[in-house]
Amino acid sequence: MGDNSIPVVRNSGLDLLKGIACMGVVFIHINFPGIIGQIIKDVASYAVPVFFMIAGYYAYKKDQSTIKRRLLKITKIFLYAYILFFVFSAAFAVYNYQIGDWISKQFNWKTPIMYICFCTIDFAIPLWYLIAMIEVYVVWLLVVKNNKEHVFLKLLPFLFVLQIILTMYCETKETEWFWKTNFITRAMPWFLLGYFFHTEKAEFIRDLNVWAFIVLTLIGSLISIVPTAFDFGLKFNVIGYIPFAIGLFCIAVKYGGGYWFIQADRVYRSEFIFKYLYISCYYRQSPGVHLFRFS
Repeated sequence: MGDNSIPVVRNSGLDLLKGIACMGVVFIHINFPGIIGQIIKDVASYAVPVFFMIAGYYAYKKDQSTIKRRLLKITKIFLYAYILFFVFSAAFAVYNYQIGDWISKQFNWKTPIMYICFCTIDFAIPLWYLIAMIEVYVVWLLVVKNNKEHVFLKLLPFLFVLQIILTMYCETKETEWFWKTNFITRAMPWFLLGYFFHTEKAEFIRDLNVWAFIVLTLIGSLISIVPTAFDFGLKFNVIGYIPFAIGLFCIAVKYGGGYWFIQADRVYRSEFIFKYLYISCYYRQSPGVHLFRFS
């Protein structure tokens, strides 16, 4: 089947937003001390949703061959990273004479459930994003194959409500993080939202004044830190980072072709930014390897 998709038009704003989101991911994984450290993590929670939205945005009017190609590409990245994490973790277990316990803990009847349902690999936690993205593309491939994109978009409000309820419950009850991590509520809503923003129905949103998006971003960022800053029992941070991420994304889409966005994108691609991200990841106080793709 030939590729009859609409060609991808590069948006410097989205490229720049990916760079900012990369730094957000770094801040999420650096353990800054005290309440300020938690607030920084809350504010940086916009980062991963941005990646899902960008993937959905560029999936607009793409045919099966394009989606399949992207699925295969991200699957290859996942397998490569999985091998690296596996070798590193297994070697560490051997070094500590714990290889037997490590194998029994990592590979048992719970393993496929954790991998598929909760996108969680204990020895490779950062790979949850890749698992979720693979599952999203598998579902989207079926959607595109059956020309049901418009039908699937109707699930968008329901999925976001489900995400808010699940996230608020898990964070309020302080459950283990994987309970709120699955592609249905953590990835698919954002992917669909990014796709929606590329449709004609979202044209009225794209036509809004930039100040509407700036206000949305500021309000979202403030809401995301309120439960932590004032030690509320109900953790509703998720209600904040939803408009925060949407506001940033809309600004990038609307003004991505502007002169200043293009110049800023060039700076972000510079060697200085790459070294900053590399050093930040290298010196973080937790094991693991983080791979950032600059395209």
